[in-house]
Amino acid sequence: MEKQPLTAGKALSTLALFNIMAIPLVLFSLMTSTLIMANVSASRLVPYFLLPEVDGTIGAGAHTDTIHTEAEESFNMDDKVRSCTHFDWSF
Repeated sequence: MEKQPLTAGKALSTLALFNIMAIPLVLFSLMTSTLIMANVSASRLVPYFLLPEVDGTIGAGAHTDTIHTEAEESFNMDDKVRSCTHFDWSF
């Protein structure tokens, strides 16, 4: 270390430098963790995407797990949309 006295100019310029470097250092740590998480996610998804595609067609007489009720069949979305004609952003 130098044997020169600590002046106000040196102290303030050092504080300004640390102030300027604070945001980039925080962003660097956030980017590092985000890139690591993205790499982990990609390494988990790649094997899934490389699996062979499954034929999703249903043959004649195949059983489906769908249950239809009378309430679902009588529900008409067009009537609900027509009754909702006024929209206002005010509270």
